[in-house]
Amino acid sequence: LWGYEYINGGVGGIILMQGMDEFIAYDRSCTNEKNSNCIISGDNPSDLVLTCLNCCSSKFIITDGSVSEGPANQALRKYNTFFDGELLYITN
Repeated sequence: LWGYEYINGGVGGIILMQGMDEFIAYDRSCTNEKNSNCIISGDNPSDLVLTCLNCCSSKFIITDGSVSEGPANQALRKYNTFFDGELLYITN
């Protein structure tokens, strides 16, 4: 089971995904536009594909950040995550 939510940080926000025993964090900025106005999002936290709604309509697969439909040609920017059992650290 997994899910995601949006948090502050990065360019336009961060998508934080929680899987079985791991956390994955991506920048919400579309890699085609790379600015805080062109962010990706889904209709609900169980969507597997997120879309750049404001600008180019590129689609990204949430589980690995890869592009499923262009014009974007680069995967989402991934952050390092570390969970110590109590606190989650998200770093460049």
